[in-house]
Amino acid sequence: MRQSYGIIEIVLAIILLGLTFCSLPKVSYYFNIICILVILIFFILKNRYARRVCKERITSGQKIDTIEDMDVYVLDYEEIGSHNVLILQGEESVIAIEKEVMSKLTDEERRAVLLHECGHSHTFSQQHIYILQILGVALSAVGLHLLLNGEKYIVCVIGIAISLGVEFLKRYVECEADKYAVKRGCGKDNLISAITKIEGMNEKNTRIKTSGHPDLQARIKKIGVEENGKNGTS
Repeated sequence: MRQSYGIIEIVLAIILLGLTFCSLPKVSYYFNIICILVILIFFILKNRYARRVCKERITSGQKIDTIEDMDVYVLDYEEIGSHNVLILQGEESVIAIEKEVMSKLTDEERRAVLLHECGHSHTFSQQHIYILQILGVALSAVGLHLLLNGEKYIVCVIGIAISLGVEFLKRYVECEADKYAVKRGCGKDNLISAITKIEGMNEKNTRIKTSGHPDLQARIKKIGVEENGKNGTS
């Protein structure tokens, strides 16, 4: 449901595109620029289509709540692919909560994770992060082609730096969403309990482990620091 790639997907995309470019003869910089633009346009269009399909899937579920002008829907595990709570940002953002997560969280915990998702609408948008990811992949692949043809390595370095930077950015965004939820008064213990339950439910889901979420213990520590700052304690 989330329109994002993990580190594994990024590395595989770079290798695949790089091998494709390396099979070509040495070409001009104009050709490489065209390739970057084509890759960007393709994935942006693919992303727009996927987002439309995701929204249709989410809104086909049962609407159970509205929070900060965003409708909340319950979906089955098969519809989401994980035990999770997700936001699909846009002109009319919507939130999806997986049915088992819904049943295992208390009302206070559920409010905490919903406020966390609302926090995403106040940070970097999913669309901007996605474009940065694809730009990083495109530059890395074209840069690899240039490097193996005896050209300067700077394009490849920039592409890899962007790709890695996006992974750090996604973790930063998650922490900022936690901070927003705490500031909205969800309660530190409720948020920590909720994300710990969700983490446990997804223990065997390797995709969740590479989806850009920070380490659970580091995340809990940051939530505690934010709560202390909110209360004015040291």
